[in-house]
Amino acid sequence: MEKIIIRPFEEKDTNFIINSWLKNYKFSSRFAQAITAKVYYANHEPIVKNLINRCAPYSLVATLEDSPRVILGYIVFQPTGPSHILHYVYVKYPFRGNGICSELIKEAQIDKHCFIYTHLTSVVAEYVEDNPDILYNPYLI
Repeated sequence: MEKIIIRPFEEKDTNFIINSWLKNYKFSSRFAQAITAKVYYANHEPIVKNLINRCAPYSLVATLEDSPRVILGYIVFQPTGPSHILHYVYVKYPFRGNGICSELIKEAQIDKHCFIYTHLTSVVAEYVEDNPDILYNPYLI
């Protein structure tokens, strides 16, 4: 596999992040699945855009070194002291299992055993199941 780099978020990443976040969350969250597509996209897109704008100075993107426009994944978060707020982390399906998510979390300096998250997905639910120091707080969006 080609070398993967982690770089800061750039404005040109916005459309990919919005589209992948909305689609991924719609299909991996019980909350979002219970909402009609029309209602979900109309109401959740402004939330995602706001979070991207608010977190742009901190957010990171994983790309291929030789193809920096090819986004493999990203992390949108806010540093808030000892427990960062993790809004969303995403890795394209074909690249999962290659440590990209772990690298994004490491580069963001998030303690993988102690953070706050705002978007509950099936993957996150499995990860946090036995860890009382990882807190779900959707009201921080």
